[in-house]
Amino acid sequence: MEGEGVFYFALGGYVYGTFIENRVHGYSVLCFPNGDYIAGFWNFGSLHGKAIRYYNEHDTWVLNEYENGAFKQKMMHGKGIPPLCRIWS
Repeated sequence: MEGEGVFYFALGGYVYGTFIENRVHGYSVLCFPNGDYIAGFWNFGSLHGKAIRYYNEHDTWVLNEYENGAFKQKMMHGKGIPPLCRIWS
């Protein structure tokens, strides 16, 4: 898969974003069947940079930083829908 698109998983959920060599790359959103999602920056299939994880059941979110898929640090967290405009600026 190349370019912008949506990849649907057989067991539910999907990824919306940019793909290079069949891997998520750049800003993309990974949505889980239960309503949770991860929105952030990916580097050839691994989280890299800032990413928000939203937990639908608890209506909470956390902003983390990753480096080549490895967790680096928790930056902030909150309740409700994440304030994306404030976080990405």
